[in-house]
Amino acid sequence: SPAQNRTIPPLMYDRVHRLCHDFPDLNFSINGGISSVEAIHAHLHGVEGCHTVPRNLVGAMVGRLAMNKPVALWDIDRAVFNVPNPESTRSRRTLAESYCEYIEGRYADVPVENVSSHMCFKPILGLFSGIKGNKIFRQQLDTLGRSKEGRKTSAASIIRQALAAVEQAYPTALDQPLDPACPGDFSRIREGGFEQGLCLPAPEPKAQAEELPKVTIVNMGQDEVLDRVARMKQAVADARGLCDSIPWP
Repeated sequence: SPAQNRTIPPLMYDRVHRLCHDFPDLNFSINGGISSVEAIHAHLHGVEGCHTVPRNLVGAMVGRLAMNKPVALWDIDRAVFNVPNPESTRSRRTLAESYCEYIEGRYADVPVENVSSHMCFKPILGLFSGIKGNKIFRQQLDTLGRSKEGRKTSAASIIRQALAAVEQAYPTALDQPLDPACPGDFSRIREGGFEQGLCLPAPEPKAQAEELPKVTIVNMGQDEVLDRVARMKQAVADARGLCDSIPWP
């Protein structure tokens, strides 16, 4: 059901780590319940005193974080990838303006009436999540986007009008300093929904395959030994042929 589909299943990060160890030649990305930059950093770089990250755990997937609170990712370049953040991440104002310029460039050759404003608004709906101005911003986008005049106006222009309404009501909202990420801050990771699986146990060693019992051949002539070896080889070949003929899913 839709309700069940929205329910997050139990997180089992340790299974991902064990898969990494069981298949060292494959690369893995981890997913589920990752809702802060600190949690992303912990998954990909580890936390001091906890289980180290497998070298083939190369990515972390985020969904709700990017959709519900995109501003939370403003510092990810510095915090996770150790490269400077772009100039567009100085404030919500610069983030929004950069996004508007992207939309204008992306749909420069497309008639306004053929561009879905609703789809353009989705990535930026959470721009003011958690601070004053969030309700006004979302209401303005919805009202202007549905209006008769709005259908003839570009999505970027509507976003700028919504931003102006927020600034009129809350003059400091657009330029409010953005909180930097704090990689390794355990308390912030817990607040970000990373309660489970932070300190992962070392993966259990693979069970060693049981040694086949040694076959001791006694009281056999050379011809008989060679005959038995040939029959054993034929049996193995037959088994492989049978496996190859099965239409595996």
